[in-house]
Amino acid sequence: MITGTRLQSTTASTHPPSLETSSSRLTLTAADGSRLDFPFAWLRDNCQCPECFHPISMARNVLLRNVPVDIRPEEARLDGEKNVVLTWADGHRSTYSWQWLVERGFTGENARRRGRRFDRTPRLWGAGADIKRHRFDLIMEDDLRLLDFLSDLELYGLTLVQGIPDEASGQTGLLPRLAFAKYTHYARVFEVEDKSDPNNLAYTAATLGLHTDLPYYEYVPGVQFLHCVRPHVGDEGGENEFCDGFHVARTMREAHPEEYRTLAETPVEFWDVGFEEGIGMEFHKVANTPTFL
Repeated sequence: MITGTRLQSTTASTHPPSLETSSSRLTLTAADGSRLDFPFAWLRDNCQCPECFHPISMARNVLLRNVPVDIRPEEARLDGEKNVVLTWADGHRSTYSWQWLVERGFTGENARRRGRRFDRTPRLWGAGADIKRHRFDLIMEDDLRLLDFLSDLELYGLTLVQGIPDEASGQTGLLPRLAFAKYTHYARVFEVEDKSDPNNLAYTAATLGLHTDLPYYEYVPGVQFLHCVRPHVGDEGGENEFCDGFHVARTMREAHPEEYRTLAETPVEFWDVGFEEGIGMEFHKVANTPTFL
């Protein structure tokens, strides 16, 4: 449905575009010759008037079932240099600014620009990687530092936050800055310490190998925070090991394709059973899923 070349800039031209219509779309041609095509059904669905678009919630009031696929305006005209006005068969009038349309063009540089904005391709890493580090006070005070932290967390899957207050509540001070916390049967925030009657191997002095937490949840938490409140004292132990699971999967897919296929196609029963004193409840969680999804 979409044709046209690139628009040179997201800034509205000082010269008004020319306007053409066909049976199904509106075509705008800028002064530099670049074109933008918009299907009429899309334009009606995205009318920006207060009746069709709620300005506070930023949500459409129009139902797609009420927009005929073959809808076509009775009139299409330019209102000065900045607005395109469409009048529909039922008398409803929709006004779109030239800049608004340019920013939502389906082709050309604007489409590529939007694609780059949403390109969050993971940056895979292996041994010797320089894990990104961020300061707690700067994350809490500066929105740009917060954005840097969140971007690194999304791209690399692991970051270090330094300078969190020693008390256990320090982590809870960071969480509200980021998002809501997901409750599990281990509660919202829980302390990992050596216990006499552990319901999880993490509550022992045993060495934990590389693993994925909570694989028995259908809705696995996307981010997990570990806050070191009291560092280990002693000559041995206390180290943390992390790896990039996506890097492992890619390496296996390239070097060991049969083994990778087995892990990607064979369901495994992950489960956890016990009683958690912190919330006073029994739990029995199970999920049947391949190791690589």
